[in-house]
Amino acid sequence: MAAIAAVSTPTTLDSAELYDPVTGSWSVTGSLKQPRTNHTATLLPSGLVLVVGGEVASATSSDTISTAELYDPDAGDWKSTGNLIAQRSYHTATLLQNGNVLVAGGFGGSGSLDSAELYDPSTGTWSRTGNLVTGRYWHTATQLQNGKVLVAGGCSMLPQMGDKIEASAELYDPVSGAWTRTGDLNGVHSQHTATQMQDGKVLVASGDDPYDDYDQANGTAEIYDPGTATWSNTGSLRVIRDSHTATLLPSGKVLVTGGVYFSAKNGAELYDPVSGTWAPTSDVSTPRHFGHTATLLSDGTVLVAAGASEAGTPTALDSAELYVDGAPPPTSVPLIEYFHAGFGHYFITSIPDEIGKLDNGTFTGWARTGLQFNAYAAPSANSVPVCRFFSAAFAPKSSHFYTPFATECASRQADSTWTLESTDAFDIAVPAADGSCAAGLTPVYRLYNNGQGGAPNHRYTTDLTARAQMIGQGWVPEGLGPNGVEMCSPL
Repeated sequence: MAAIAAVSTPTTLDSAELYDPVTGSWSVTGSLKQPRTNHTATLLPSGLVLVVGGEVASATSSDTISTAELYDPDAGDWKSTGNLIAQRSYHTATLLQNGNVLVAGGFGGSGSLDSAELYDPSTGTWSRTGNLVTGRYWHTATQLQNGKVLVAGGCSMLPQMGDKIEASAELYDPVSGAWTRTGDLNGVHSQHTATQMQDGKVLVASGDDPYDDYDQANGTAEIYDPGTATWSNTGSLRVIRDSHTATLLPSGKVLVTGGVYFSAKNGAELYDPVSGTWAPTSDVSTPRHFGHTATLLSDGTVLVAAGASEAGTPTALDSAELYVDGAPPPTSVPLIEYFHAGFGHYFITSIPDEIGKLDNGTFTGWARTGLQFNAYAAPSANSVPVCRFFSAAFAPKSSHFYTPFATECASRQADSTWTLESTDAFDIAVPAADGSCAAGLTPVYRLYNNGQGGAPNHRYTTDLTARAQMIGQGWVPEGLGPNGVEMCSPL
């Protein structure tokens, strides 16, 4: 337990503040109900923020807690919600596609936890779900595009045997509530980062032995392929580090900042998924390690804030800075898919403001499915503009319709039940008459709900599993060729 307390701040804070990207300033907002550190914070589809668990630390001790609370950005205050079943810190919290939050593993005061539980925002209560195969903390949890959650690495505490840095990984299935082993990492990783890239693969970067056994420190990186459930090595980082941050940029590259290995780092580097290599980028102005954050803002900049200044005698930082990606404009943009459980309808968009409002609950009832596909960032010789229509004729259910075909666009315009919202919602390639896509492109399947529920809706997906599920629910394939291909998405 001494090692855990050593990385906690002597005074645990209950304060909170808000950053305004327009003015570049911070303002104080309501204080938490309970001081805490080493907790998690999760943005819910409603726009509320769920803070879970952690520790109340002092200079001499650290007590793991089970409380949870919600921040309301409209009111600027916090309210208590249901307590966790188990006290835990250094755990992970993952927003699932159904709107529940999965909390897994962590440190329970006397050792690593293998338990997991689910938070239901509609009731404010927690329920048990399947136990992890391996208890762990300082691990990562990443929701994959198929809705499953990948937990990788971390530290496990073995009775009478001390601590073990993990190379194991496992998958949580929200449908069955069960965990299963998946392929092991090629090396051990703890206090590392895991970043889902635009192609759906997961990049695990660096990590360290949290108990300063530098023989175990590493600057390696590897990639998990959900399609094959295997890990493959990729280029090593230029700097060995742990307790760093990793942020997926709009360009598709991954920005790694700060961290610690012998001393706090101010170096930053970029991972290029095309070449599989790391390159230096401008340094953060202040070395930062334990506890700093990196947040991608809507304009593509990254807000890096707080943390500790030195590894040996950490000093809490109150500074913040912005990283501006100097990479060339992206060649593609992601189309994010959302689902409205009350309507049973799907929706896609690449518009940052619309994505922000869907994520923060301004447009109520919508939640990310975890699936997405790419469109071109700008018109090109290989793309055509996509018409976007909206219908309010089936209120209260709302529905959108997209087509890259001029004849279909004109036909829908002539239908008074549909309103043309844009003649260029995004740009994408079209398939050949047989439904095939050119090299470097992947098929986008269109499915129609056949008017089920009294309101039409279409789903656009590149995921064959999702396509099969929809057909099983009575949805009808539409588009070109035998599989109903509507568009061709750039990889």
